[in-house]
Amino acid sequence: MNLLAAVHFLFFVALYLATIRAERAPLFGFSNTSGLVSIDVVSGLATPIGSPAPDELEAQQLSSIDPPRNLLYMSGFNASNSQLNVLGFDLATGDVTVTIKLPFLPNTFVGLGVYIAVDTHTGDIYATGPEWRVGQDGERHIVLRIDYDTKKQTNVGVIPKGVDVIGGDSTFDPINRVLWCTYGSSSKTQSKGNHLYAVHVDNGAVEEINDSPQLSTLNYDSSTGRIYGLSIRRGKITQGEPDYVRMLVFIDSNDETRAVQVVGEETEYIGGDAAIAAIDEGARLHMSYMQPPNQTLEDPWYFVSIDADKGDIVDARKVGNYFTLPWSLEAYNANLRRDVVAGPSSSTD
Repeated sequence: MNLLAAVHFLFFVALYLATIRAERAPLFGFSNTSGLVSIDVVSGLATPIGSPAPDELEAQQLSSIDPPRNLLYMSGFNASNSQLNVLGFDLATGDVTVTIKLPFLPNTFVGLGVYIAVDTHTGDIYATGPEWRVGQDGERHIVLRIDYDTKKQTNVGVIPKGVDVIGGDSTFDPINRVLWCTYGSSSKTQSKGNHLYAVHVDNGAVEEINDSPQLSTLNYDSSTGRIYGLSIRRGKITQGEPDYVRMLVFIDSNDETRAVQVVGEETEYIGGDAAIAAIDEGARLHMSYMQPPNQTLEDPWYFVSIDADKGDIVDARKVGNYFTLPWSLEAYNANLRRDVVAGPSSSTD
């Protein structure tokens, strides 16, 4: 290939990648070392936006994005005063523009048992946290609504049983007014692992989805009404499968049977970073950070994009080891929000 041909080739590659990025929902997240970050939709690599919050610590996927108001919320632990907070970051500047104190007591691990999810229609935030009353069925967890305008906190429900789990997640369905979240179990009457709960925030009713798989991620897809999640099952060794099989599944939030549908299964990437995933509703892609089987945290991780309708792996890009990954992943699905008022003013590349 001569120099001119090489230049033409690189130009068309750059144009192709630019076209992909232009058609994709921008991605954002957090890093404990750099604060708010934009995440490249192709490579999965993070770029800092603004400066980090020096005293705030975050755990995996304790975040929720509000495209209409250009905010990304995180639930953090302030190391200077031991206070649990919800912080709202401006997506354009990375500045903290909202700080809300949560009434929950801190746990040994940052963020354990606390979830936040935003109602993109109203801007209200929903937060769950332990009541610290431990009984036979585990801990009760309180569900709070935080009014967007007044920041007033109202108790809207109680999850009567559940144990804090590392790698749990939450998401909010603004159409059916349901907060979805996962907690574990120590009860003899429940199977071990993550249990899926649906909290109806207008009347406080709580459903426990007893036959759900062990979901490590939850993402609401407003274009279909589905709740997507990654799960894992033991392989059928006698049928030639490996020890574990990774599954992409969904529950139709409009279907009262709460039946779990398997979109696809794969064995190439098994290990997943706890709860860190997002869905690009327009491109129909589910994205997460995963590893091949039998790897250590220091081994390479991959930014894996899966067809949300077929379950096939579309792309996988090496991004470094575990300690270089962002701690959350959120998609700015502005093109599909009915009440979008503006988009972020900064570039995501």
